[in-house]
Amino acid sequence: GLQGADVLIPTMERCGQAALDACGSGKPQLVYQPASGYDVVDVVACKAADIPVCYAPGCNSNAVAEATVLLMLASVRRLKEALRYVADAKLGTPPGIELRGRRLLIVGVTGASGSRLREICEVGFGMSVSGTHSKTPREEL
Repeated sequence: GLQGADVLIPTMERCGQAALDACGSGKPQLVYQPASGYDVVDVVACKAADIPVCYAPGCNSNAVAEATVLLMLASVRRLKEALRYVADAKLGTPPGIELRGRRLLIVGVTGASGSRLREICEVGFGMSVSGTHSKTPREEL
């Protein structure tokens, strides 16, 4: 259980009033979410109990950028068709289009994941990349 815990590390579990109460009379000294967001943490309950909350913004920015590139490539290279080409041992031009010379707009380009994605796409693929803040109003995009 959580009885006597000094630090709560919720990862993907909800850390709310019930978790704080389960710690018993000795409240935790810290709630640490080892991820880029803390939406699983009830910050209001922690603040009311005078328990600091911290998290690790940007810790997974490279993984997020790489996953985005994976999905981009799967889309523009028509992954299902490309897998059939390989299975059928077809030679020649792979299906789909190249990313080199294409333009990419990143919403959230100034964040850790967005800036890493920009670097991968510009340097690795020769793409033209522009972007905007993630808080830019939709009508301005």
